[in-house]
Amino acid sequence: MPTRQEYGLKELGVHRGADNSNDITIVFEAQSLERVMAFAESSDLKEAMMAAGVQGMPDIWFTD
Repeated sequence: MPTRQEYGLKELGVHRGADNSNDITIVFEAQSLERVMAFAESSDLKEAMMAAGVQGMPDIWFTD
């Protein structure tokens, strides 16, 4: 979580798919689009996902 804070992210919720519990959606509030995009492209995120057992590339959506 400290890495998320460094990038200005605040977790708003974690949700699992009703039909497939392996489908996970995490909602964040971000201080700026530039910072959240930097987080999405960071090696920190890639390493954390690998350590958590994430398989495949995640879909990352930016909304306003």
